[in-house]
Amino acid sequence: MKSLLILLLGFTGIYTSSIYTKQYTTLTNTNKPMALHQGKKILIVNIASGSEYAAVQLPQLQQLHQLYKDSLSIVAFPSNDFGHEPLTDAELKLLLQETYQTSFDVSIKSGVKDSTATTHAVYQWLQRQNENGAMAVKVKNDFQKYLVDKTGSIIGVFGPKTKPLDAALIAAITQ
Repeated sequence: MKSLLILLLGFTGIYTSSIYTKQYTTLTNTNKPMALHQGKKILIVNIASGSEYAAVQLPQLQQLHQLYKDSLSIVAFPSNDFGHEPLTDAELKLLLQETYQTSFDVSIKSGVKDSTATTHAVYQWLQRQNENGAMAVKVKNDFQKYLVDKTGSIIGVFGPKTKPLDAALIAAITQ
């Protein structure tokens, strides 16, 4: 009977999966479960070194990480889905360390558009309401940001033009 109930909940769209069941591989080749971030808010952002937003937003992501590292995890996913990430994982690692001095988590290069076969599991969860239980908001460009609360629910999506230190994003992080 219990399995029938789960099947019915899934069928009606009430059933959702948890972001904490997903994992990613960092640029240092470490597998990290999203569950490591449980109890903190999580800002998930797709980045691209060749994007028009990179020069401003990568340093601001690092500043945001420094300001709120006790209550916020930042996980960045480099992607070439919009044609702005020509670098390899090794080149990205070097750029992020030497140019931007990043210390937040950065995944290996991944697909973020939900329409591709290579879409990362975290991004599938973020974009599919039947998985996240909250919304179906597709990634529209580099540096789109998803904010997940301490319990693993999406509480906000911020477009690429919203900078990491923007007042609206800071308010969502600190409330």
